Order: sequence, then C-alpha cells, then structure tokens
Amino acid sequence: LKRLVTPRPPPASRIARRQAAFLMVGQRWGVDMQDSLPAGPDWEGALRSHVTRHGRLHSPCGSDYFVWPRGSIGAMPPFAVGRPFWDTWLIYQARHLNLPVVDASRVVTAVHQDHGYGHVPDQRGETWHGPEADRNLELTGDLRNHLYRILDATHMLTSWGLMPAWGYRHLQTRFPALLVLDYVRRPLGVLRRL
Repeated sequence: LKRLVTPRPPPASRIARRQAAFLMVGQRWGVDMQDSLPAGPDWEGALRSHVTRHGRLHSPCGSDYFVWPRGSIGAMPPFAVGRPFWDTWLIYQARHLNLPVVDASRVVTAVHQDHGYGHVPDQRGETWHGPEADRNLELTGDLRNHLYRILDATHMLTSWGLMPAWGYRHLQTRFPALLVLDYVRRPLGVLRRL
C-alpha cells in the first residue's frame, strides 16, 4: 500500500486554527553567504544544508520575523524597522493585549544573511544604535525597563502542535519576574486590608 503524506499547513495557519488573534515570533539563523543562493529544483534543501553546516542560531534577544492577524495588534507607531526597540514593542504590545505570543523557532528556519551596519547614520555604542534607535525608544514610551523578547513567549509551536511555553528557557525568563511581582502583591494586599 502506498502511504499518503499530506503536507503540513504553514505555521501561522496551524496557530490560527487554535487562536483567533496571536503574535508569532522566532529566532533567525545567521549565515555568511559569499556565493549566490542555490538555484534549481532542490534550492530549499541546498540552502537548509548550507545553514546546517555554516549557520549560527541568533540569540533570543533578536527576533527576526513577526506574523499576526490584521488588526489584532492595533496601530503600530512609525518605527524605523530594523533598528532596536520596534521588535520588543511588538512582543510587549501582544502581551499587554493578552494575546498569545508564539515562539515558532522550532519549526521555522528563518535565514538571515550576515551584513554590516555601515548604513546606520551616526552610529554609537552597538553598531545599530543611533538617532533612529533613539526615536524608536521614544515611540515605545521608553519601555527600556520592559523590553520583551522571544523568551517572553506564552506558547511554542512544535512539530507536535501549539503548546504552552513551559520550556526551560521560557520559564527561566518568566519566573524571576513572577516572583518579584508576587513579593510586591503580598505587601500591597496586606496594606489594603489595614
């Protein structure tokens, strides 16, 4: 008997089956591409192979792609995309709206070609910081102390499906904040009773 294999739907469609509104984010694979992208019928396989051999998974501090249903995040300030803080604002906004933030890093291989930052005007500190980053921070309402990243995701998309983000890395990020909030809530509760 022939075994029938049905292709999996795209990751965002898999999430949309369970959640009407969400934000899908993920890490990228950095790769130094000196040659042209592979061409031909198996270009995707050749690229995956190149990424496996030469790529580096970027840290969870840098999210590189975002997917959300139209209208679910609200109006986005006029950020300079590709500069700091616009990505952390998106994750913050989704969490603020109580939307599931889904880390799809396990099922999406996002390839990012390594490049320099010589195009950033008036660079300082980190090479991608400058007036555009300053303006982005201003537009966030100065969320400097509330920067959200991939590890603040509430869910993960895996080959098994959509699951709560109870992975070690996610919990490690969230528990210290939860403990601090708990210590703040207890005294406030006592004060309210007085």
